[in-house]
Amino acid sequence: MAHQELLESQSRQQKYYNRRAKDRVLKVGDKVLLLLTADHNKLLMQRQAQFEVVERINDYRTQLPARTKTFHANLLKQYHERSTEEITCGLQLTAAVIEYESSDSEDLCLLSDFQTETYQDIVYGDELTAEELSSAQSLLSEYGDIFTDLPHITK
Repeated sequence: MAHQELLESQSRQQKYYNRRAKDRVLKVGDKVLLLLTADHNKLLMQRQAQFEVVERINDYRTQLPARTKTFHANLLKQYHERSTEEITCGLQLTAAVIEYESSDSEDLCLLSDFQTETYQDIVYGDELTAEELSSAQSLLSEYGDIFTDLPHITK
């Protein structure tokens, strides 16, 4: 019975795996991108420039600039060259400047020049104990210049 459950579980997992698994078959002469560690970080992997498949053994022998080297299929990705018809630039840039007359300035949401709220306007919750309330109030009064509705640089 346990053996039967194991077989059913294996077939179920095989079905899930095969849904997304792709068989990578490359031919001699195909251009490929090679997945290697980055020059600046050995833990970061990135696709390197295009190389050509020279020979297929169990893995693929690839022609590098100075020599040939064998790589597993998981490190290779087929390179598809762009055709010149596909390269079209559909970029369009537009810019506009809108000048407001003095009568229209009321429509703009401008920041006020004076402070309307301070740390003294804070409403505290009822669940605070007297000690917590006094501690919070002393901290807020000490750092009251941070708790403001005026934009500025804090120190």
